[in-house]
Amino acid sequence: MPTCEHFIYTTAKTSLKTGYQIIAKSNGINEKILKNMTSYLYPLGVDPMRFTKSKSLLLLGKDKVAYSIVKNIGIGYDGRDGTLYNHTIIIKKEDFAKIDYDTRILDKYFIENYSIRGELDQLYIQPENIEIDFEYLKNLDENLLSTILFYLFKKSKIAIVKIFDERLIQNILAVIPPRIRLMPFSTLVLEPSRQTKYQVIQIPSNVQAKLQASYANINLDALSASKIKQARDIGIQNIIELIKQSNLEQLLKLHKDFEKITTQVSLIKRVKVNDIFDKEKFDTLAKNQKFFSLLTNVKNLYSSPEFNKASPRIIVTITKKIRMIIKKSLKEHGKHNLKETDLEKLMIISKILLDCLNYINQLSEKRMTDTIQFEIENEIEIIELILKQYPETTSMIQEYEFNPYEYFKTIYENVLHSAYSMALFVLGRKWW
Repeated sequence: MPTCEHFIYTTAKTSLKTGYQIIAKSNGINEKILKNMTSYLYPLGVDPMRFTKSKSLLLLGKDKVAYSIVKNIGIGYDGRDGTLYNHTIIIKKEDFAKIDYDTRILDKYFIENYSIRGELDQLYIQPENIEIDFEYLKNLDENLLSTILFYLFKKSKIAIVKIFDERLIQNILAVIPPRIRLMPFSTLVLEPSRQTKYQVIQIPSNVQAKLQASYANINLDALSASKIKQARDIGIQNIIELIKQSNLEQLLKLHKDFEKITTQVSLIKRVKVNDIFDKEKFDTLAKNQKFFSLLTNVKNLYSSPEFNKASPRIIVTITKKIRMIIKKSLKEHGKHNLKETDLEKLMIISKILLDCLNYINQLSEKRMTDTIQFEIENEIEIIELILKQYPETTSMIQEYEFNPYEYFKTIYENVLHSAYSMALFVLGRKWW
């Protein structure tokens, strides 16, 4: 059972001092932890007469996180209104993982005792599954929800403007797979210097001008149409539909699929072209005009476990080599040395190459300035020109349809396509 250290911070009069201070803590709370927490014990810049509650999650080094709930408890010991009260839980990342990085579980251990003093016992956290609040999520604007999910999967820094409900971030994090749920967040950040510690923040409109450039600004009044489209492209609409249906069973299945795929994709290793592609064999088949065998070998190559684990750099290199074999063979067609059925096989191979490149290009989060991305785009253009040079083959290959399940089945056999798309999206940098 996960154990946690914790402390309580508020304004009080003790034998040591008067004012805001640590009034109670467990034995494991040391000066090093408190030094890292000092600047984040309560939200700066809040109006005590209007502030009610905020929640935040901070990373403490490599092995711990701190989860804080700050509440306005009204009149304090000194008779002043707007007194803030903070209970912070320190939990090891390995223990946080045991509760699926779900801070909603930690909410249940919030201590609200204004008179408590001295030493606290450790907290023993009971792992549990808290149901997703579908009704809350359904009431959110669909495009807002889609946009936030898109950026969460992308692991971008995001600032959500004008929404002051402290339940928002926790409830949205609950619908994404646990593997990517560990994100430092704060439901209210007014001070720009504090932004860097968090990946997801909520801010009022008057802070927008001071928002750091590294944050994506999510404003319900001006949502990006392109980001909404990209969200659909990687399968986030599937999550939206499951939320609409309150379908917890299928959403948890998607989480499991995502975990399975992410684990498999993370096994991608550096392989050499010659380890998985025998150019001489492919050259010989083309030279001897055994194009049916050539097509079979291309299909087998693209659906092999080794090819699926190769990086896109290797995939595009192999694609270039096969494309050059195709172009060389097409010269023979120009000399009337090929049958129409041979041309059909060459065009289907070309279509496989093109669709494979389009598929991995679609799932990449890299920009066009990236070297590999540019190579893929360039290769796509070349293959498209090859297909356009032979319009008479259109009817020959009209029955052909690229099926990613066939060519990438060793990575995500029997799982949701959307989970695969999102997994590659998340692992984009590593995959490249």
